[in-house]
Amino acid sequence: MIVEQKNSSEQNKTAQLTINNYTFERDENFKYFVVVLNADNNHERDIQERIKNAKKTYFMIQFF
Repeated sequence: MIVEQKNSSEQNKTAQLTINNYTFERDENFKYFVVVLNADNNHERDIQERIKNAKKTYFMIQFF
């Protein structure tokens, strides 16, 4: 197995990981179960996402 990591010139923000012939690009934000994770470990987006979902649920319940 060959593992290789290449960095781009954009300050390591779009690094690539190559395993054998498969190349994986780095994603800035992704959702793991219910938590939004990002590259700089900032929880602001996760908190905003939870508030948005809570508001949706609250207003949906109001109509029943």
